[in-house]
Amino acid sequence: AVHDRVRGVHRRRRAAIACGAAAVLVGAIVGLNLPGRDEARPADDGLTGPKTLTSTGYTYDLAATKTGEHDVTLRLPKSDQPRLVSWGAEDDAGRPLSVEAFGENPFTSTADDFGDFYLVLPGESGAITVSGAPGELAVSTYTLSAAVPDGVTKDGSTFRQTLGMWQLVSAEIGDVGDPEISKDVTLPAGPIRIGDLCAGLPKGHWVNLSVDGEGISFGGSSNCQETGFDPDSGEYSTYPQGGLGTPGATVRVRMWISTRMGDTAVVPAGEVPDIRLGFALRGALPEFAGVRYDEPEPVMESAGHTWRAATSGGASGSGPVGVDVGGAGPHLATVSFRNSAPVRYAYFVTVDGERRPLGESAWFDVDGATGSTGEINVPAGAERLTVEPLRGGTPDLQTTVTIYERVD
Repeated sequence: AVHDRVRGVHRRRRAAIACGAAAVLVGAIVGLNLPGRDEARPADDGLTGPKTLTSTGYTYDLAATKTGEHDVTLRLPKSDQPRLVSWGAEDDAGRPLSVEAFGENPFTSTADDFGDFYLVLPGESGAITVSGAPGELAVSTYTLSAAVPDGVTKDGSTFRQTLGMWQLVSAEIGDVGDPEISKDVTLPAGPIRIGDLCAGLPKGHWVNLSVDGEGISFGGSSNCQETGFDPDSGEYSTYPQGGLGTPGATVRVRMWISTRMGDTAVVPAGEVPDIRLGFALRGALPEFAGVRYDEPEPVMESAGHTWRAATSGGASGSGPVGVDVGGAGPHLATVSFRNSAPVRYAYFVTVDGERRPLGESAWFDVDGATGSTGEINVPAGAERLTVEPLRGGTPDLQTTVTIYERVD
């Protein structure tokens, strides 16, 4: 079956084009260090955030708060757990706040009452600056609580029961050191999504995933570096109904480590003592059963928030695709494409008629006959976003731009 394999839901929220890989394939909490001059201190009775925040089913507890006039900078040490950073202003004048994290281009937040947050992924460290408050500003950090979302959990990793438009059908998580896992799964009706968990793969080895003996994905050590937190956030594949078998049929899903791509022989456990494998098969929620597998998802997750498609526009060939943004925001945009043959495309993004550098480069390349890009964080106040193919725009190229609004 031909399917899309795309980046998962921890795609970084930033005023940039996240170059999502869209390939066509066959077949114990670590808290803050002792506070220094630029670090948050334990929260007191002053301006501070709520005791807990939730993000995609996970609960985070208030850990520390730092206050300042007009702007606040936090320096976060590395942690093996995720964190949230949220902000609030004493004088809520409705003024947008600027958030700059880890050297990325700043994005604008229109919520200055702890109604927004920035997700800090495991292993990330550096400075986060919130600025633009009319008076006193508070920035709070939150650490992951012990509460576990509904789903399948093992050793701190959870495949969640609900993920955007998807619901969990079946999942398996192996023990550390197991070079092979498998499970019989009954296929649902409608589109299907398969995601995986992989960590600890040494160089010179391959991780393979198959359904009833047909290989559907393969990867090396660079594709196997997950922390174990929220494996639904990793890469995943989508299939049309019938792409993996007849709905209602029982198939064997197998994941294993080999020394060659697709080799059915499993390496001895002693060769991969730190390997951790897992997979989850999902079907569409009933209200989304009619969505095509290669269409933009009507509900998705990104950077710890949930987003719903608000509007979209499309065009054929090499002409530009323009979409009205609408509303104050925040908004994200995605670009999906379809063509008869794999071609390297380049797109350029304009906002309100002005070409803007939405990152290190204002254009990006994607390979494949069908697929999608990562998100574009739409600048606050934007009214119209246009995507223009610069090269690779053959007459049968179909480009779709979808605008998402935050709903959590």
